Amino acid sequence: MDVAQAQRGEHGAEPRGLVVGVADGRGLLAASRLTDQALKDPEIAERFRLGHAQLRDAVSAMITAGQADGDLHADLDPIREADLLLALVTGLGDAVLLGHRTPAEVISLVDHHLSRLTP
Repeated sequence: MDVAQAQRGEHGAEPRGLVVGVADGRGLLAASRLTDQALKDPEIAERFRLGHAQLRDAVSAMITAGQADGDLHADLDPIREADLLLALVTGLGDAVLLGHRTPAEVISLVDHHLSRLTP
């Protein structure tokens, strides 16, 4: 399932599918470079902000779909959970870039966090 499908609320989306990409060091390095450029260029900063908002909306939609399917706790706040998940992934991504964590460790931690959202 892609981001557009998740934003439309189509069922079957998994937040893990969007965030496990953190294990790809090339993607992390590109994101880090983009963040650096965004600090210097307001146009890039705005694009970065919009992209992050779209990702947040997609993850939130996936959480909402998981709740509707009974796969996730019904009492979760999808937006807050999306924010927490993205913050977790951002921090872990930095840890991978710095060599403090392996991609496998990151995936394990993300899976652990996601398992706490299930009934």
